[in-house]
Amino acid sequence: MTVIQRQQNGEHYSKFPIDNATPILQSTNVAVLGCLGIMRQCHEWADYIGGGEAKWTITDLKAVRPGMGYFTTLPHAMIITDVKWEKGYPVQFRVAEANWGTGWVNPNGFVPWERKVKVGREVAYSKAGTIRSYE
Repeated sequence: MTVIQRQQNGEHYSKFPIDNATPILQSTNVAVLGCLGIMRQCHEWADYIGGGEAKWTITDLKAVRPGMGYFTTLPHAMIITDVKWEKGYPVQFRVAEANWGTGWVNPNGFVPWERKVKVGREVAYSKAGTIRSYE
């Protein structure tokens, strides 16, 4: 019995067994992780929730809004769910995030079977971080 990854409409789904099948060889890190059933890291999760890779870096801070990605230098990626403003500029974000923690070190965060999506943590805005749009 061979375990392969099912593919439909260009999307990869979880693995399942098929008798006498030729396995699909994976050529990217993301495909290998998906085939093995390993959950997304924070950046991959943020891009998935945002609908694709965050392509546009926001330089006008007055344009920041919920739904954008916030990428810190830790590194850690989050989705902004609310913005606290002072004098017309963002000073703090409430975020949704996956894989936040220090329980595992390569990469930092939780081991795959302990990861949880968290919503509501408040993060101070830092100029060292990057705000990106998914649109």
